Amino acid sequence: AGMALLDALGAIEEGEALLRLVHAEALAERGFRAEASASLSHAARRLRERAATVGEPSWRASFLSAVPENEKTLALERRLCE
Repeated sequence: AGMALLDALGAIEEGEALLRLVHAEALAERGFRAEASASLSHAARRLRERAATVGEPSWRASFLSAVPENEKTLALERRLCE
């Protein structure tokens, strides 16, 4: 239901990354590897798009690596999409 709402809205200010991560993890847990990989790829792309709007390079890096759900999304993308 959360992903349906996110899809309808296109983006949300708070919780988008966590929602996308949980959705991808649920797909992977249920054995839907291709769907989980696609979901993670999309989630990682959205994170990179959002990071690109951060002007300060150190803040941009922190956004991608210090926010737990962002770091986990990128790590899972690397692992599942190999």
